[in-house]
Amino acid sequence: MPNAAASGQASHDASRPLSRWTLFAFALPAAPISAMGLPLVVHLPPFYAGTLGLGLVTVGAIFMLARFWDVFTDPVLGILSDRYETRWGRRRHWIVLSVPIMLLSVYMIFMPPVAVTAAYLVFWLFVLYVGWTLLTISHMSWGAELTPDYHERSRVQGAREVALILGMVFVLTLPVLIEQMNPENLAQARVASMGWFVLILLPIAVALAVWRVPERPTQRPEHVPLKQAVQALIESRPLQVVLAADLLGGVSGGLVASMFLFLAEDALKLGSYSSLMLLGYFISG
Repeated sequence: MPNAAASGQASHDASRPLSRWTLFAFALPAAPISAMGLPLVVHLPPFYAGTLGLGLVTVGAIFMLARFWDVFTDPVLGILSDRYETRWGRRRHWIVLSVPIMLLSVYMIFMPPVAVTAAYLVFWLFVLYVGWTLLTISHMSWGAELTPDYHERSRVQGAREVALILGMVFVLTLPVLIEQMNPENLAQARVASMGWFVLILLPIAVALAVWRVPERPTQRPEHVPLKQAVQALIESRPLQVVLAADLLGGVSGGLVASMFLFLAEDALKLGSYSSLMLLGYFISG
């Protein structure tokens, strides 16, 4: 009967509300996640195209290839995250593994120590997306498994979204402060400040989450066969509507974000106020 008692105790613990400290510790890695993802779309393309001289066509093609690479790595790393467990659980070791990949690639992308070529950008972007995918998929999956309760899961995802928003606001505030200092190389200083934000906060946030938030034992997820998934996409009208809305929202948001600095700096000639306008845009959103 000890096993039954332990099972009952685990079930009781799983049904209890998560503490605010647990929610904070779990959600904190989302801040450096968003702080890395936003500059990747907004600041890095004009930085590499203009300041580092790779050109818009080359940079646009490279970032497009990197996004297609992300389409491939998402399901592959998602399956790995589901299948291979350790004594730490199913998710935390993958999150820890992603940190050195992220730190190295963020440094090489945000603060390139050598002359940049197209091949350099392709290589480090691809490495960055491997670490990014491993971190984000494992973190989101971990959040879905923290509690079996529907409303508690809403609290978990709500806390994560708050951390994502705060990460974006903080990282967008840095270029505004840098611009007021009027450094000699403004574009490089702006990008470097955002890179250092991620380099400092990410290992601290992940260490706190892994240390303070336990994993709840769960059954291994069953993956939907590709044929069944395609059939559901063809036959389910609600699923089609949800995916179409998500696609349109992602494309429209991505277009605005990626073109904002080009519009503010090149067309409107806002100069040092460009980052302030970008911060205002995201805060209002």
